[in-house]
Amino acid sequence: MGPAWVRIIAPGDCYSVYPIDLVVHDAPLLRSASITTSKCEDSANPGVGVFDLEAEESNIVDSTLGYDVAYFTDAALTTPVPVADLNAYNGSHGDIIYVEITDPVTECTSTAEITLAVVEAPTVPPLVALEACDIGNMQGIFDLGDVVPIVQDGDTSLNVDFYASQAAADAAVPGTELTTTSYTSG
Repeated sequence: MGPAWVRIIAPGDCYSVYPIDLVVHDAPLLRSASITTSKCEDSANPGVGVFDLEAEESNIVDSTLGYDVAYFTDAALTTPVPVADLNAYNGSHGDIIYVEITDPVTECTSTAEITLAVVEAPTVPPLVALEACDIGNMQGIFDLGDVVPIVQDGDTSLNVDFYASQAAADAAVPGTELTTTSYTSG
């Protein structure tokens, strides 16, 4: 854009004219202006999920660009999320976190939204014990894959994994899942 001109007038109708350069800077470039993130409902706090807001930053903006990022609970960007809560923010389903991205050089800003989705843990329908004959040492061979459709209860979007203990299932460390087609118990 070209310059604007300033006219300064003194008493006696004397004046001076000066140009002012008008520079338009780009707003920070966003990867997405609106994202949704899902977390399981906190068993100690029903209806609430614990969200790591900073973990979502890379979905909104390229962090290598050096922008400043601030999080707010209102669209007017007046109520910041406390820094201590950024990695463990307690949010309800449908809450919106407003993210202001600022270029520290130009002070230009862009705004994005993170919609929070709190998901209830899936319920497991009543299961019937699997039975197998002893192959020695009170061990049996089971096809755990037969249980998957029962556990999913028609919802094939649910992933089902099997583990040797509750501790292993709670930790869900990749590579510790049991083989579903031929699992030997005992």
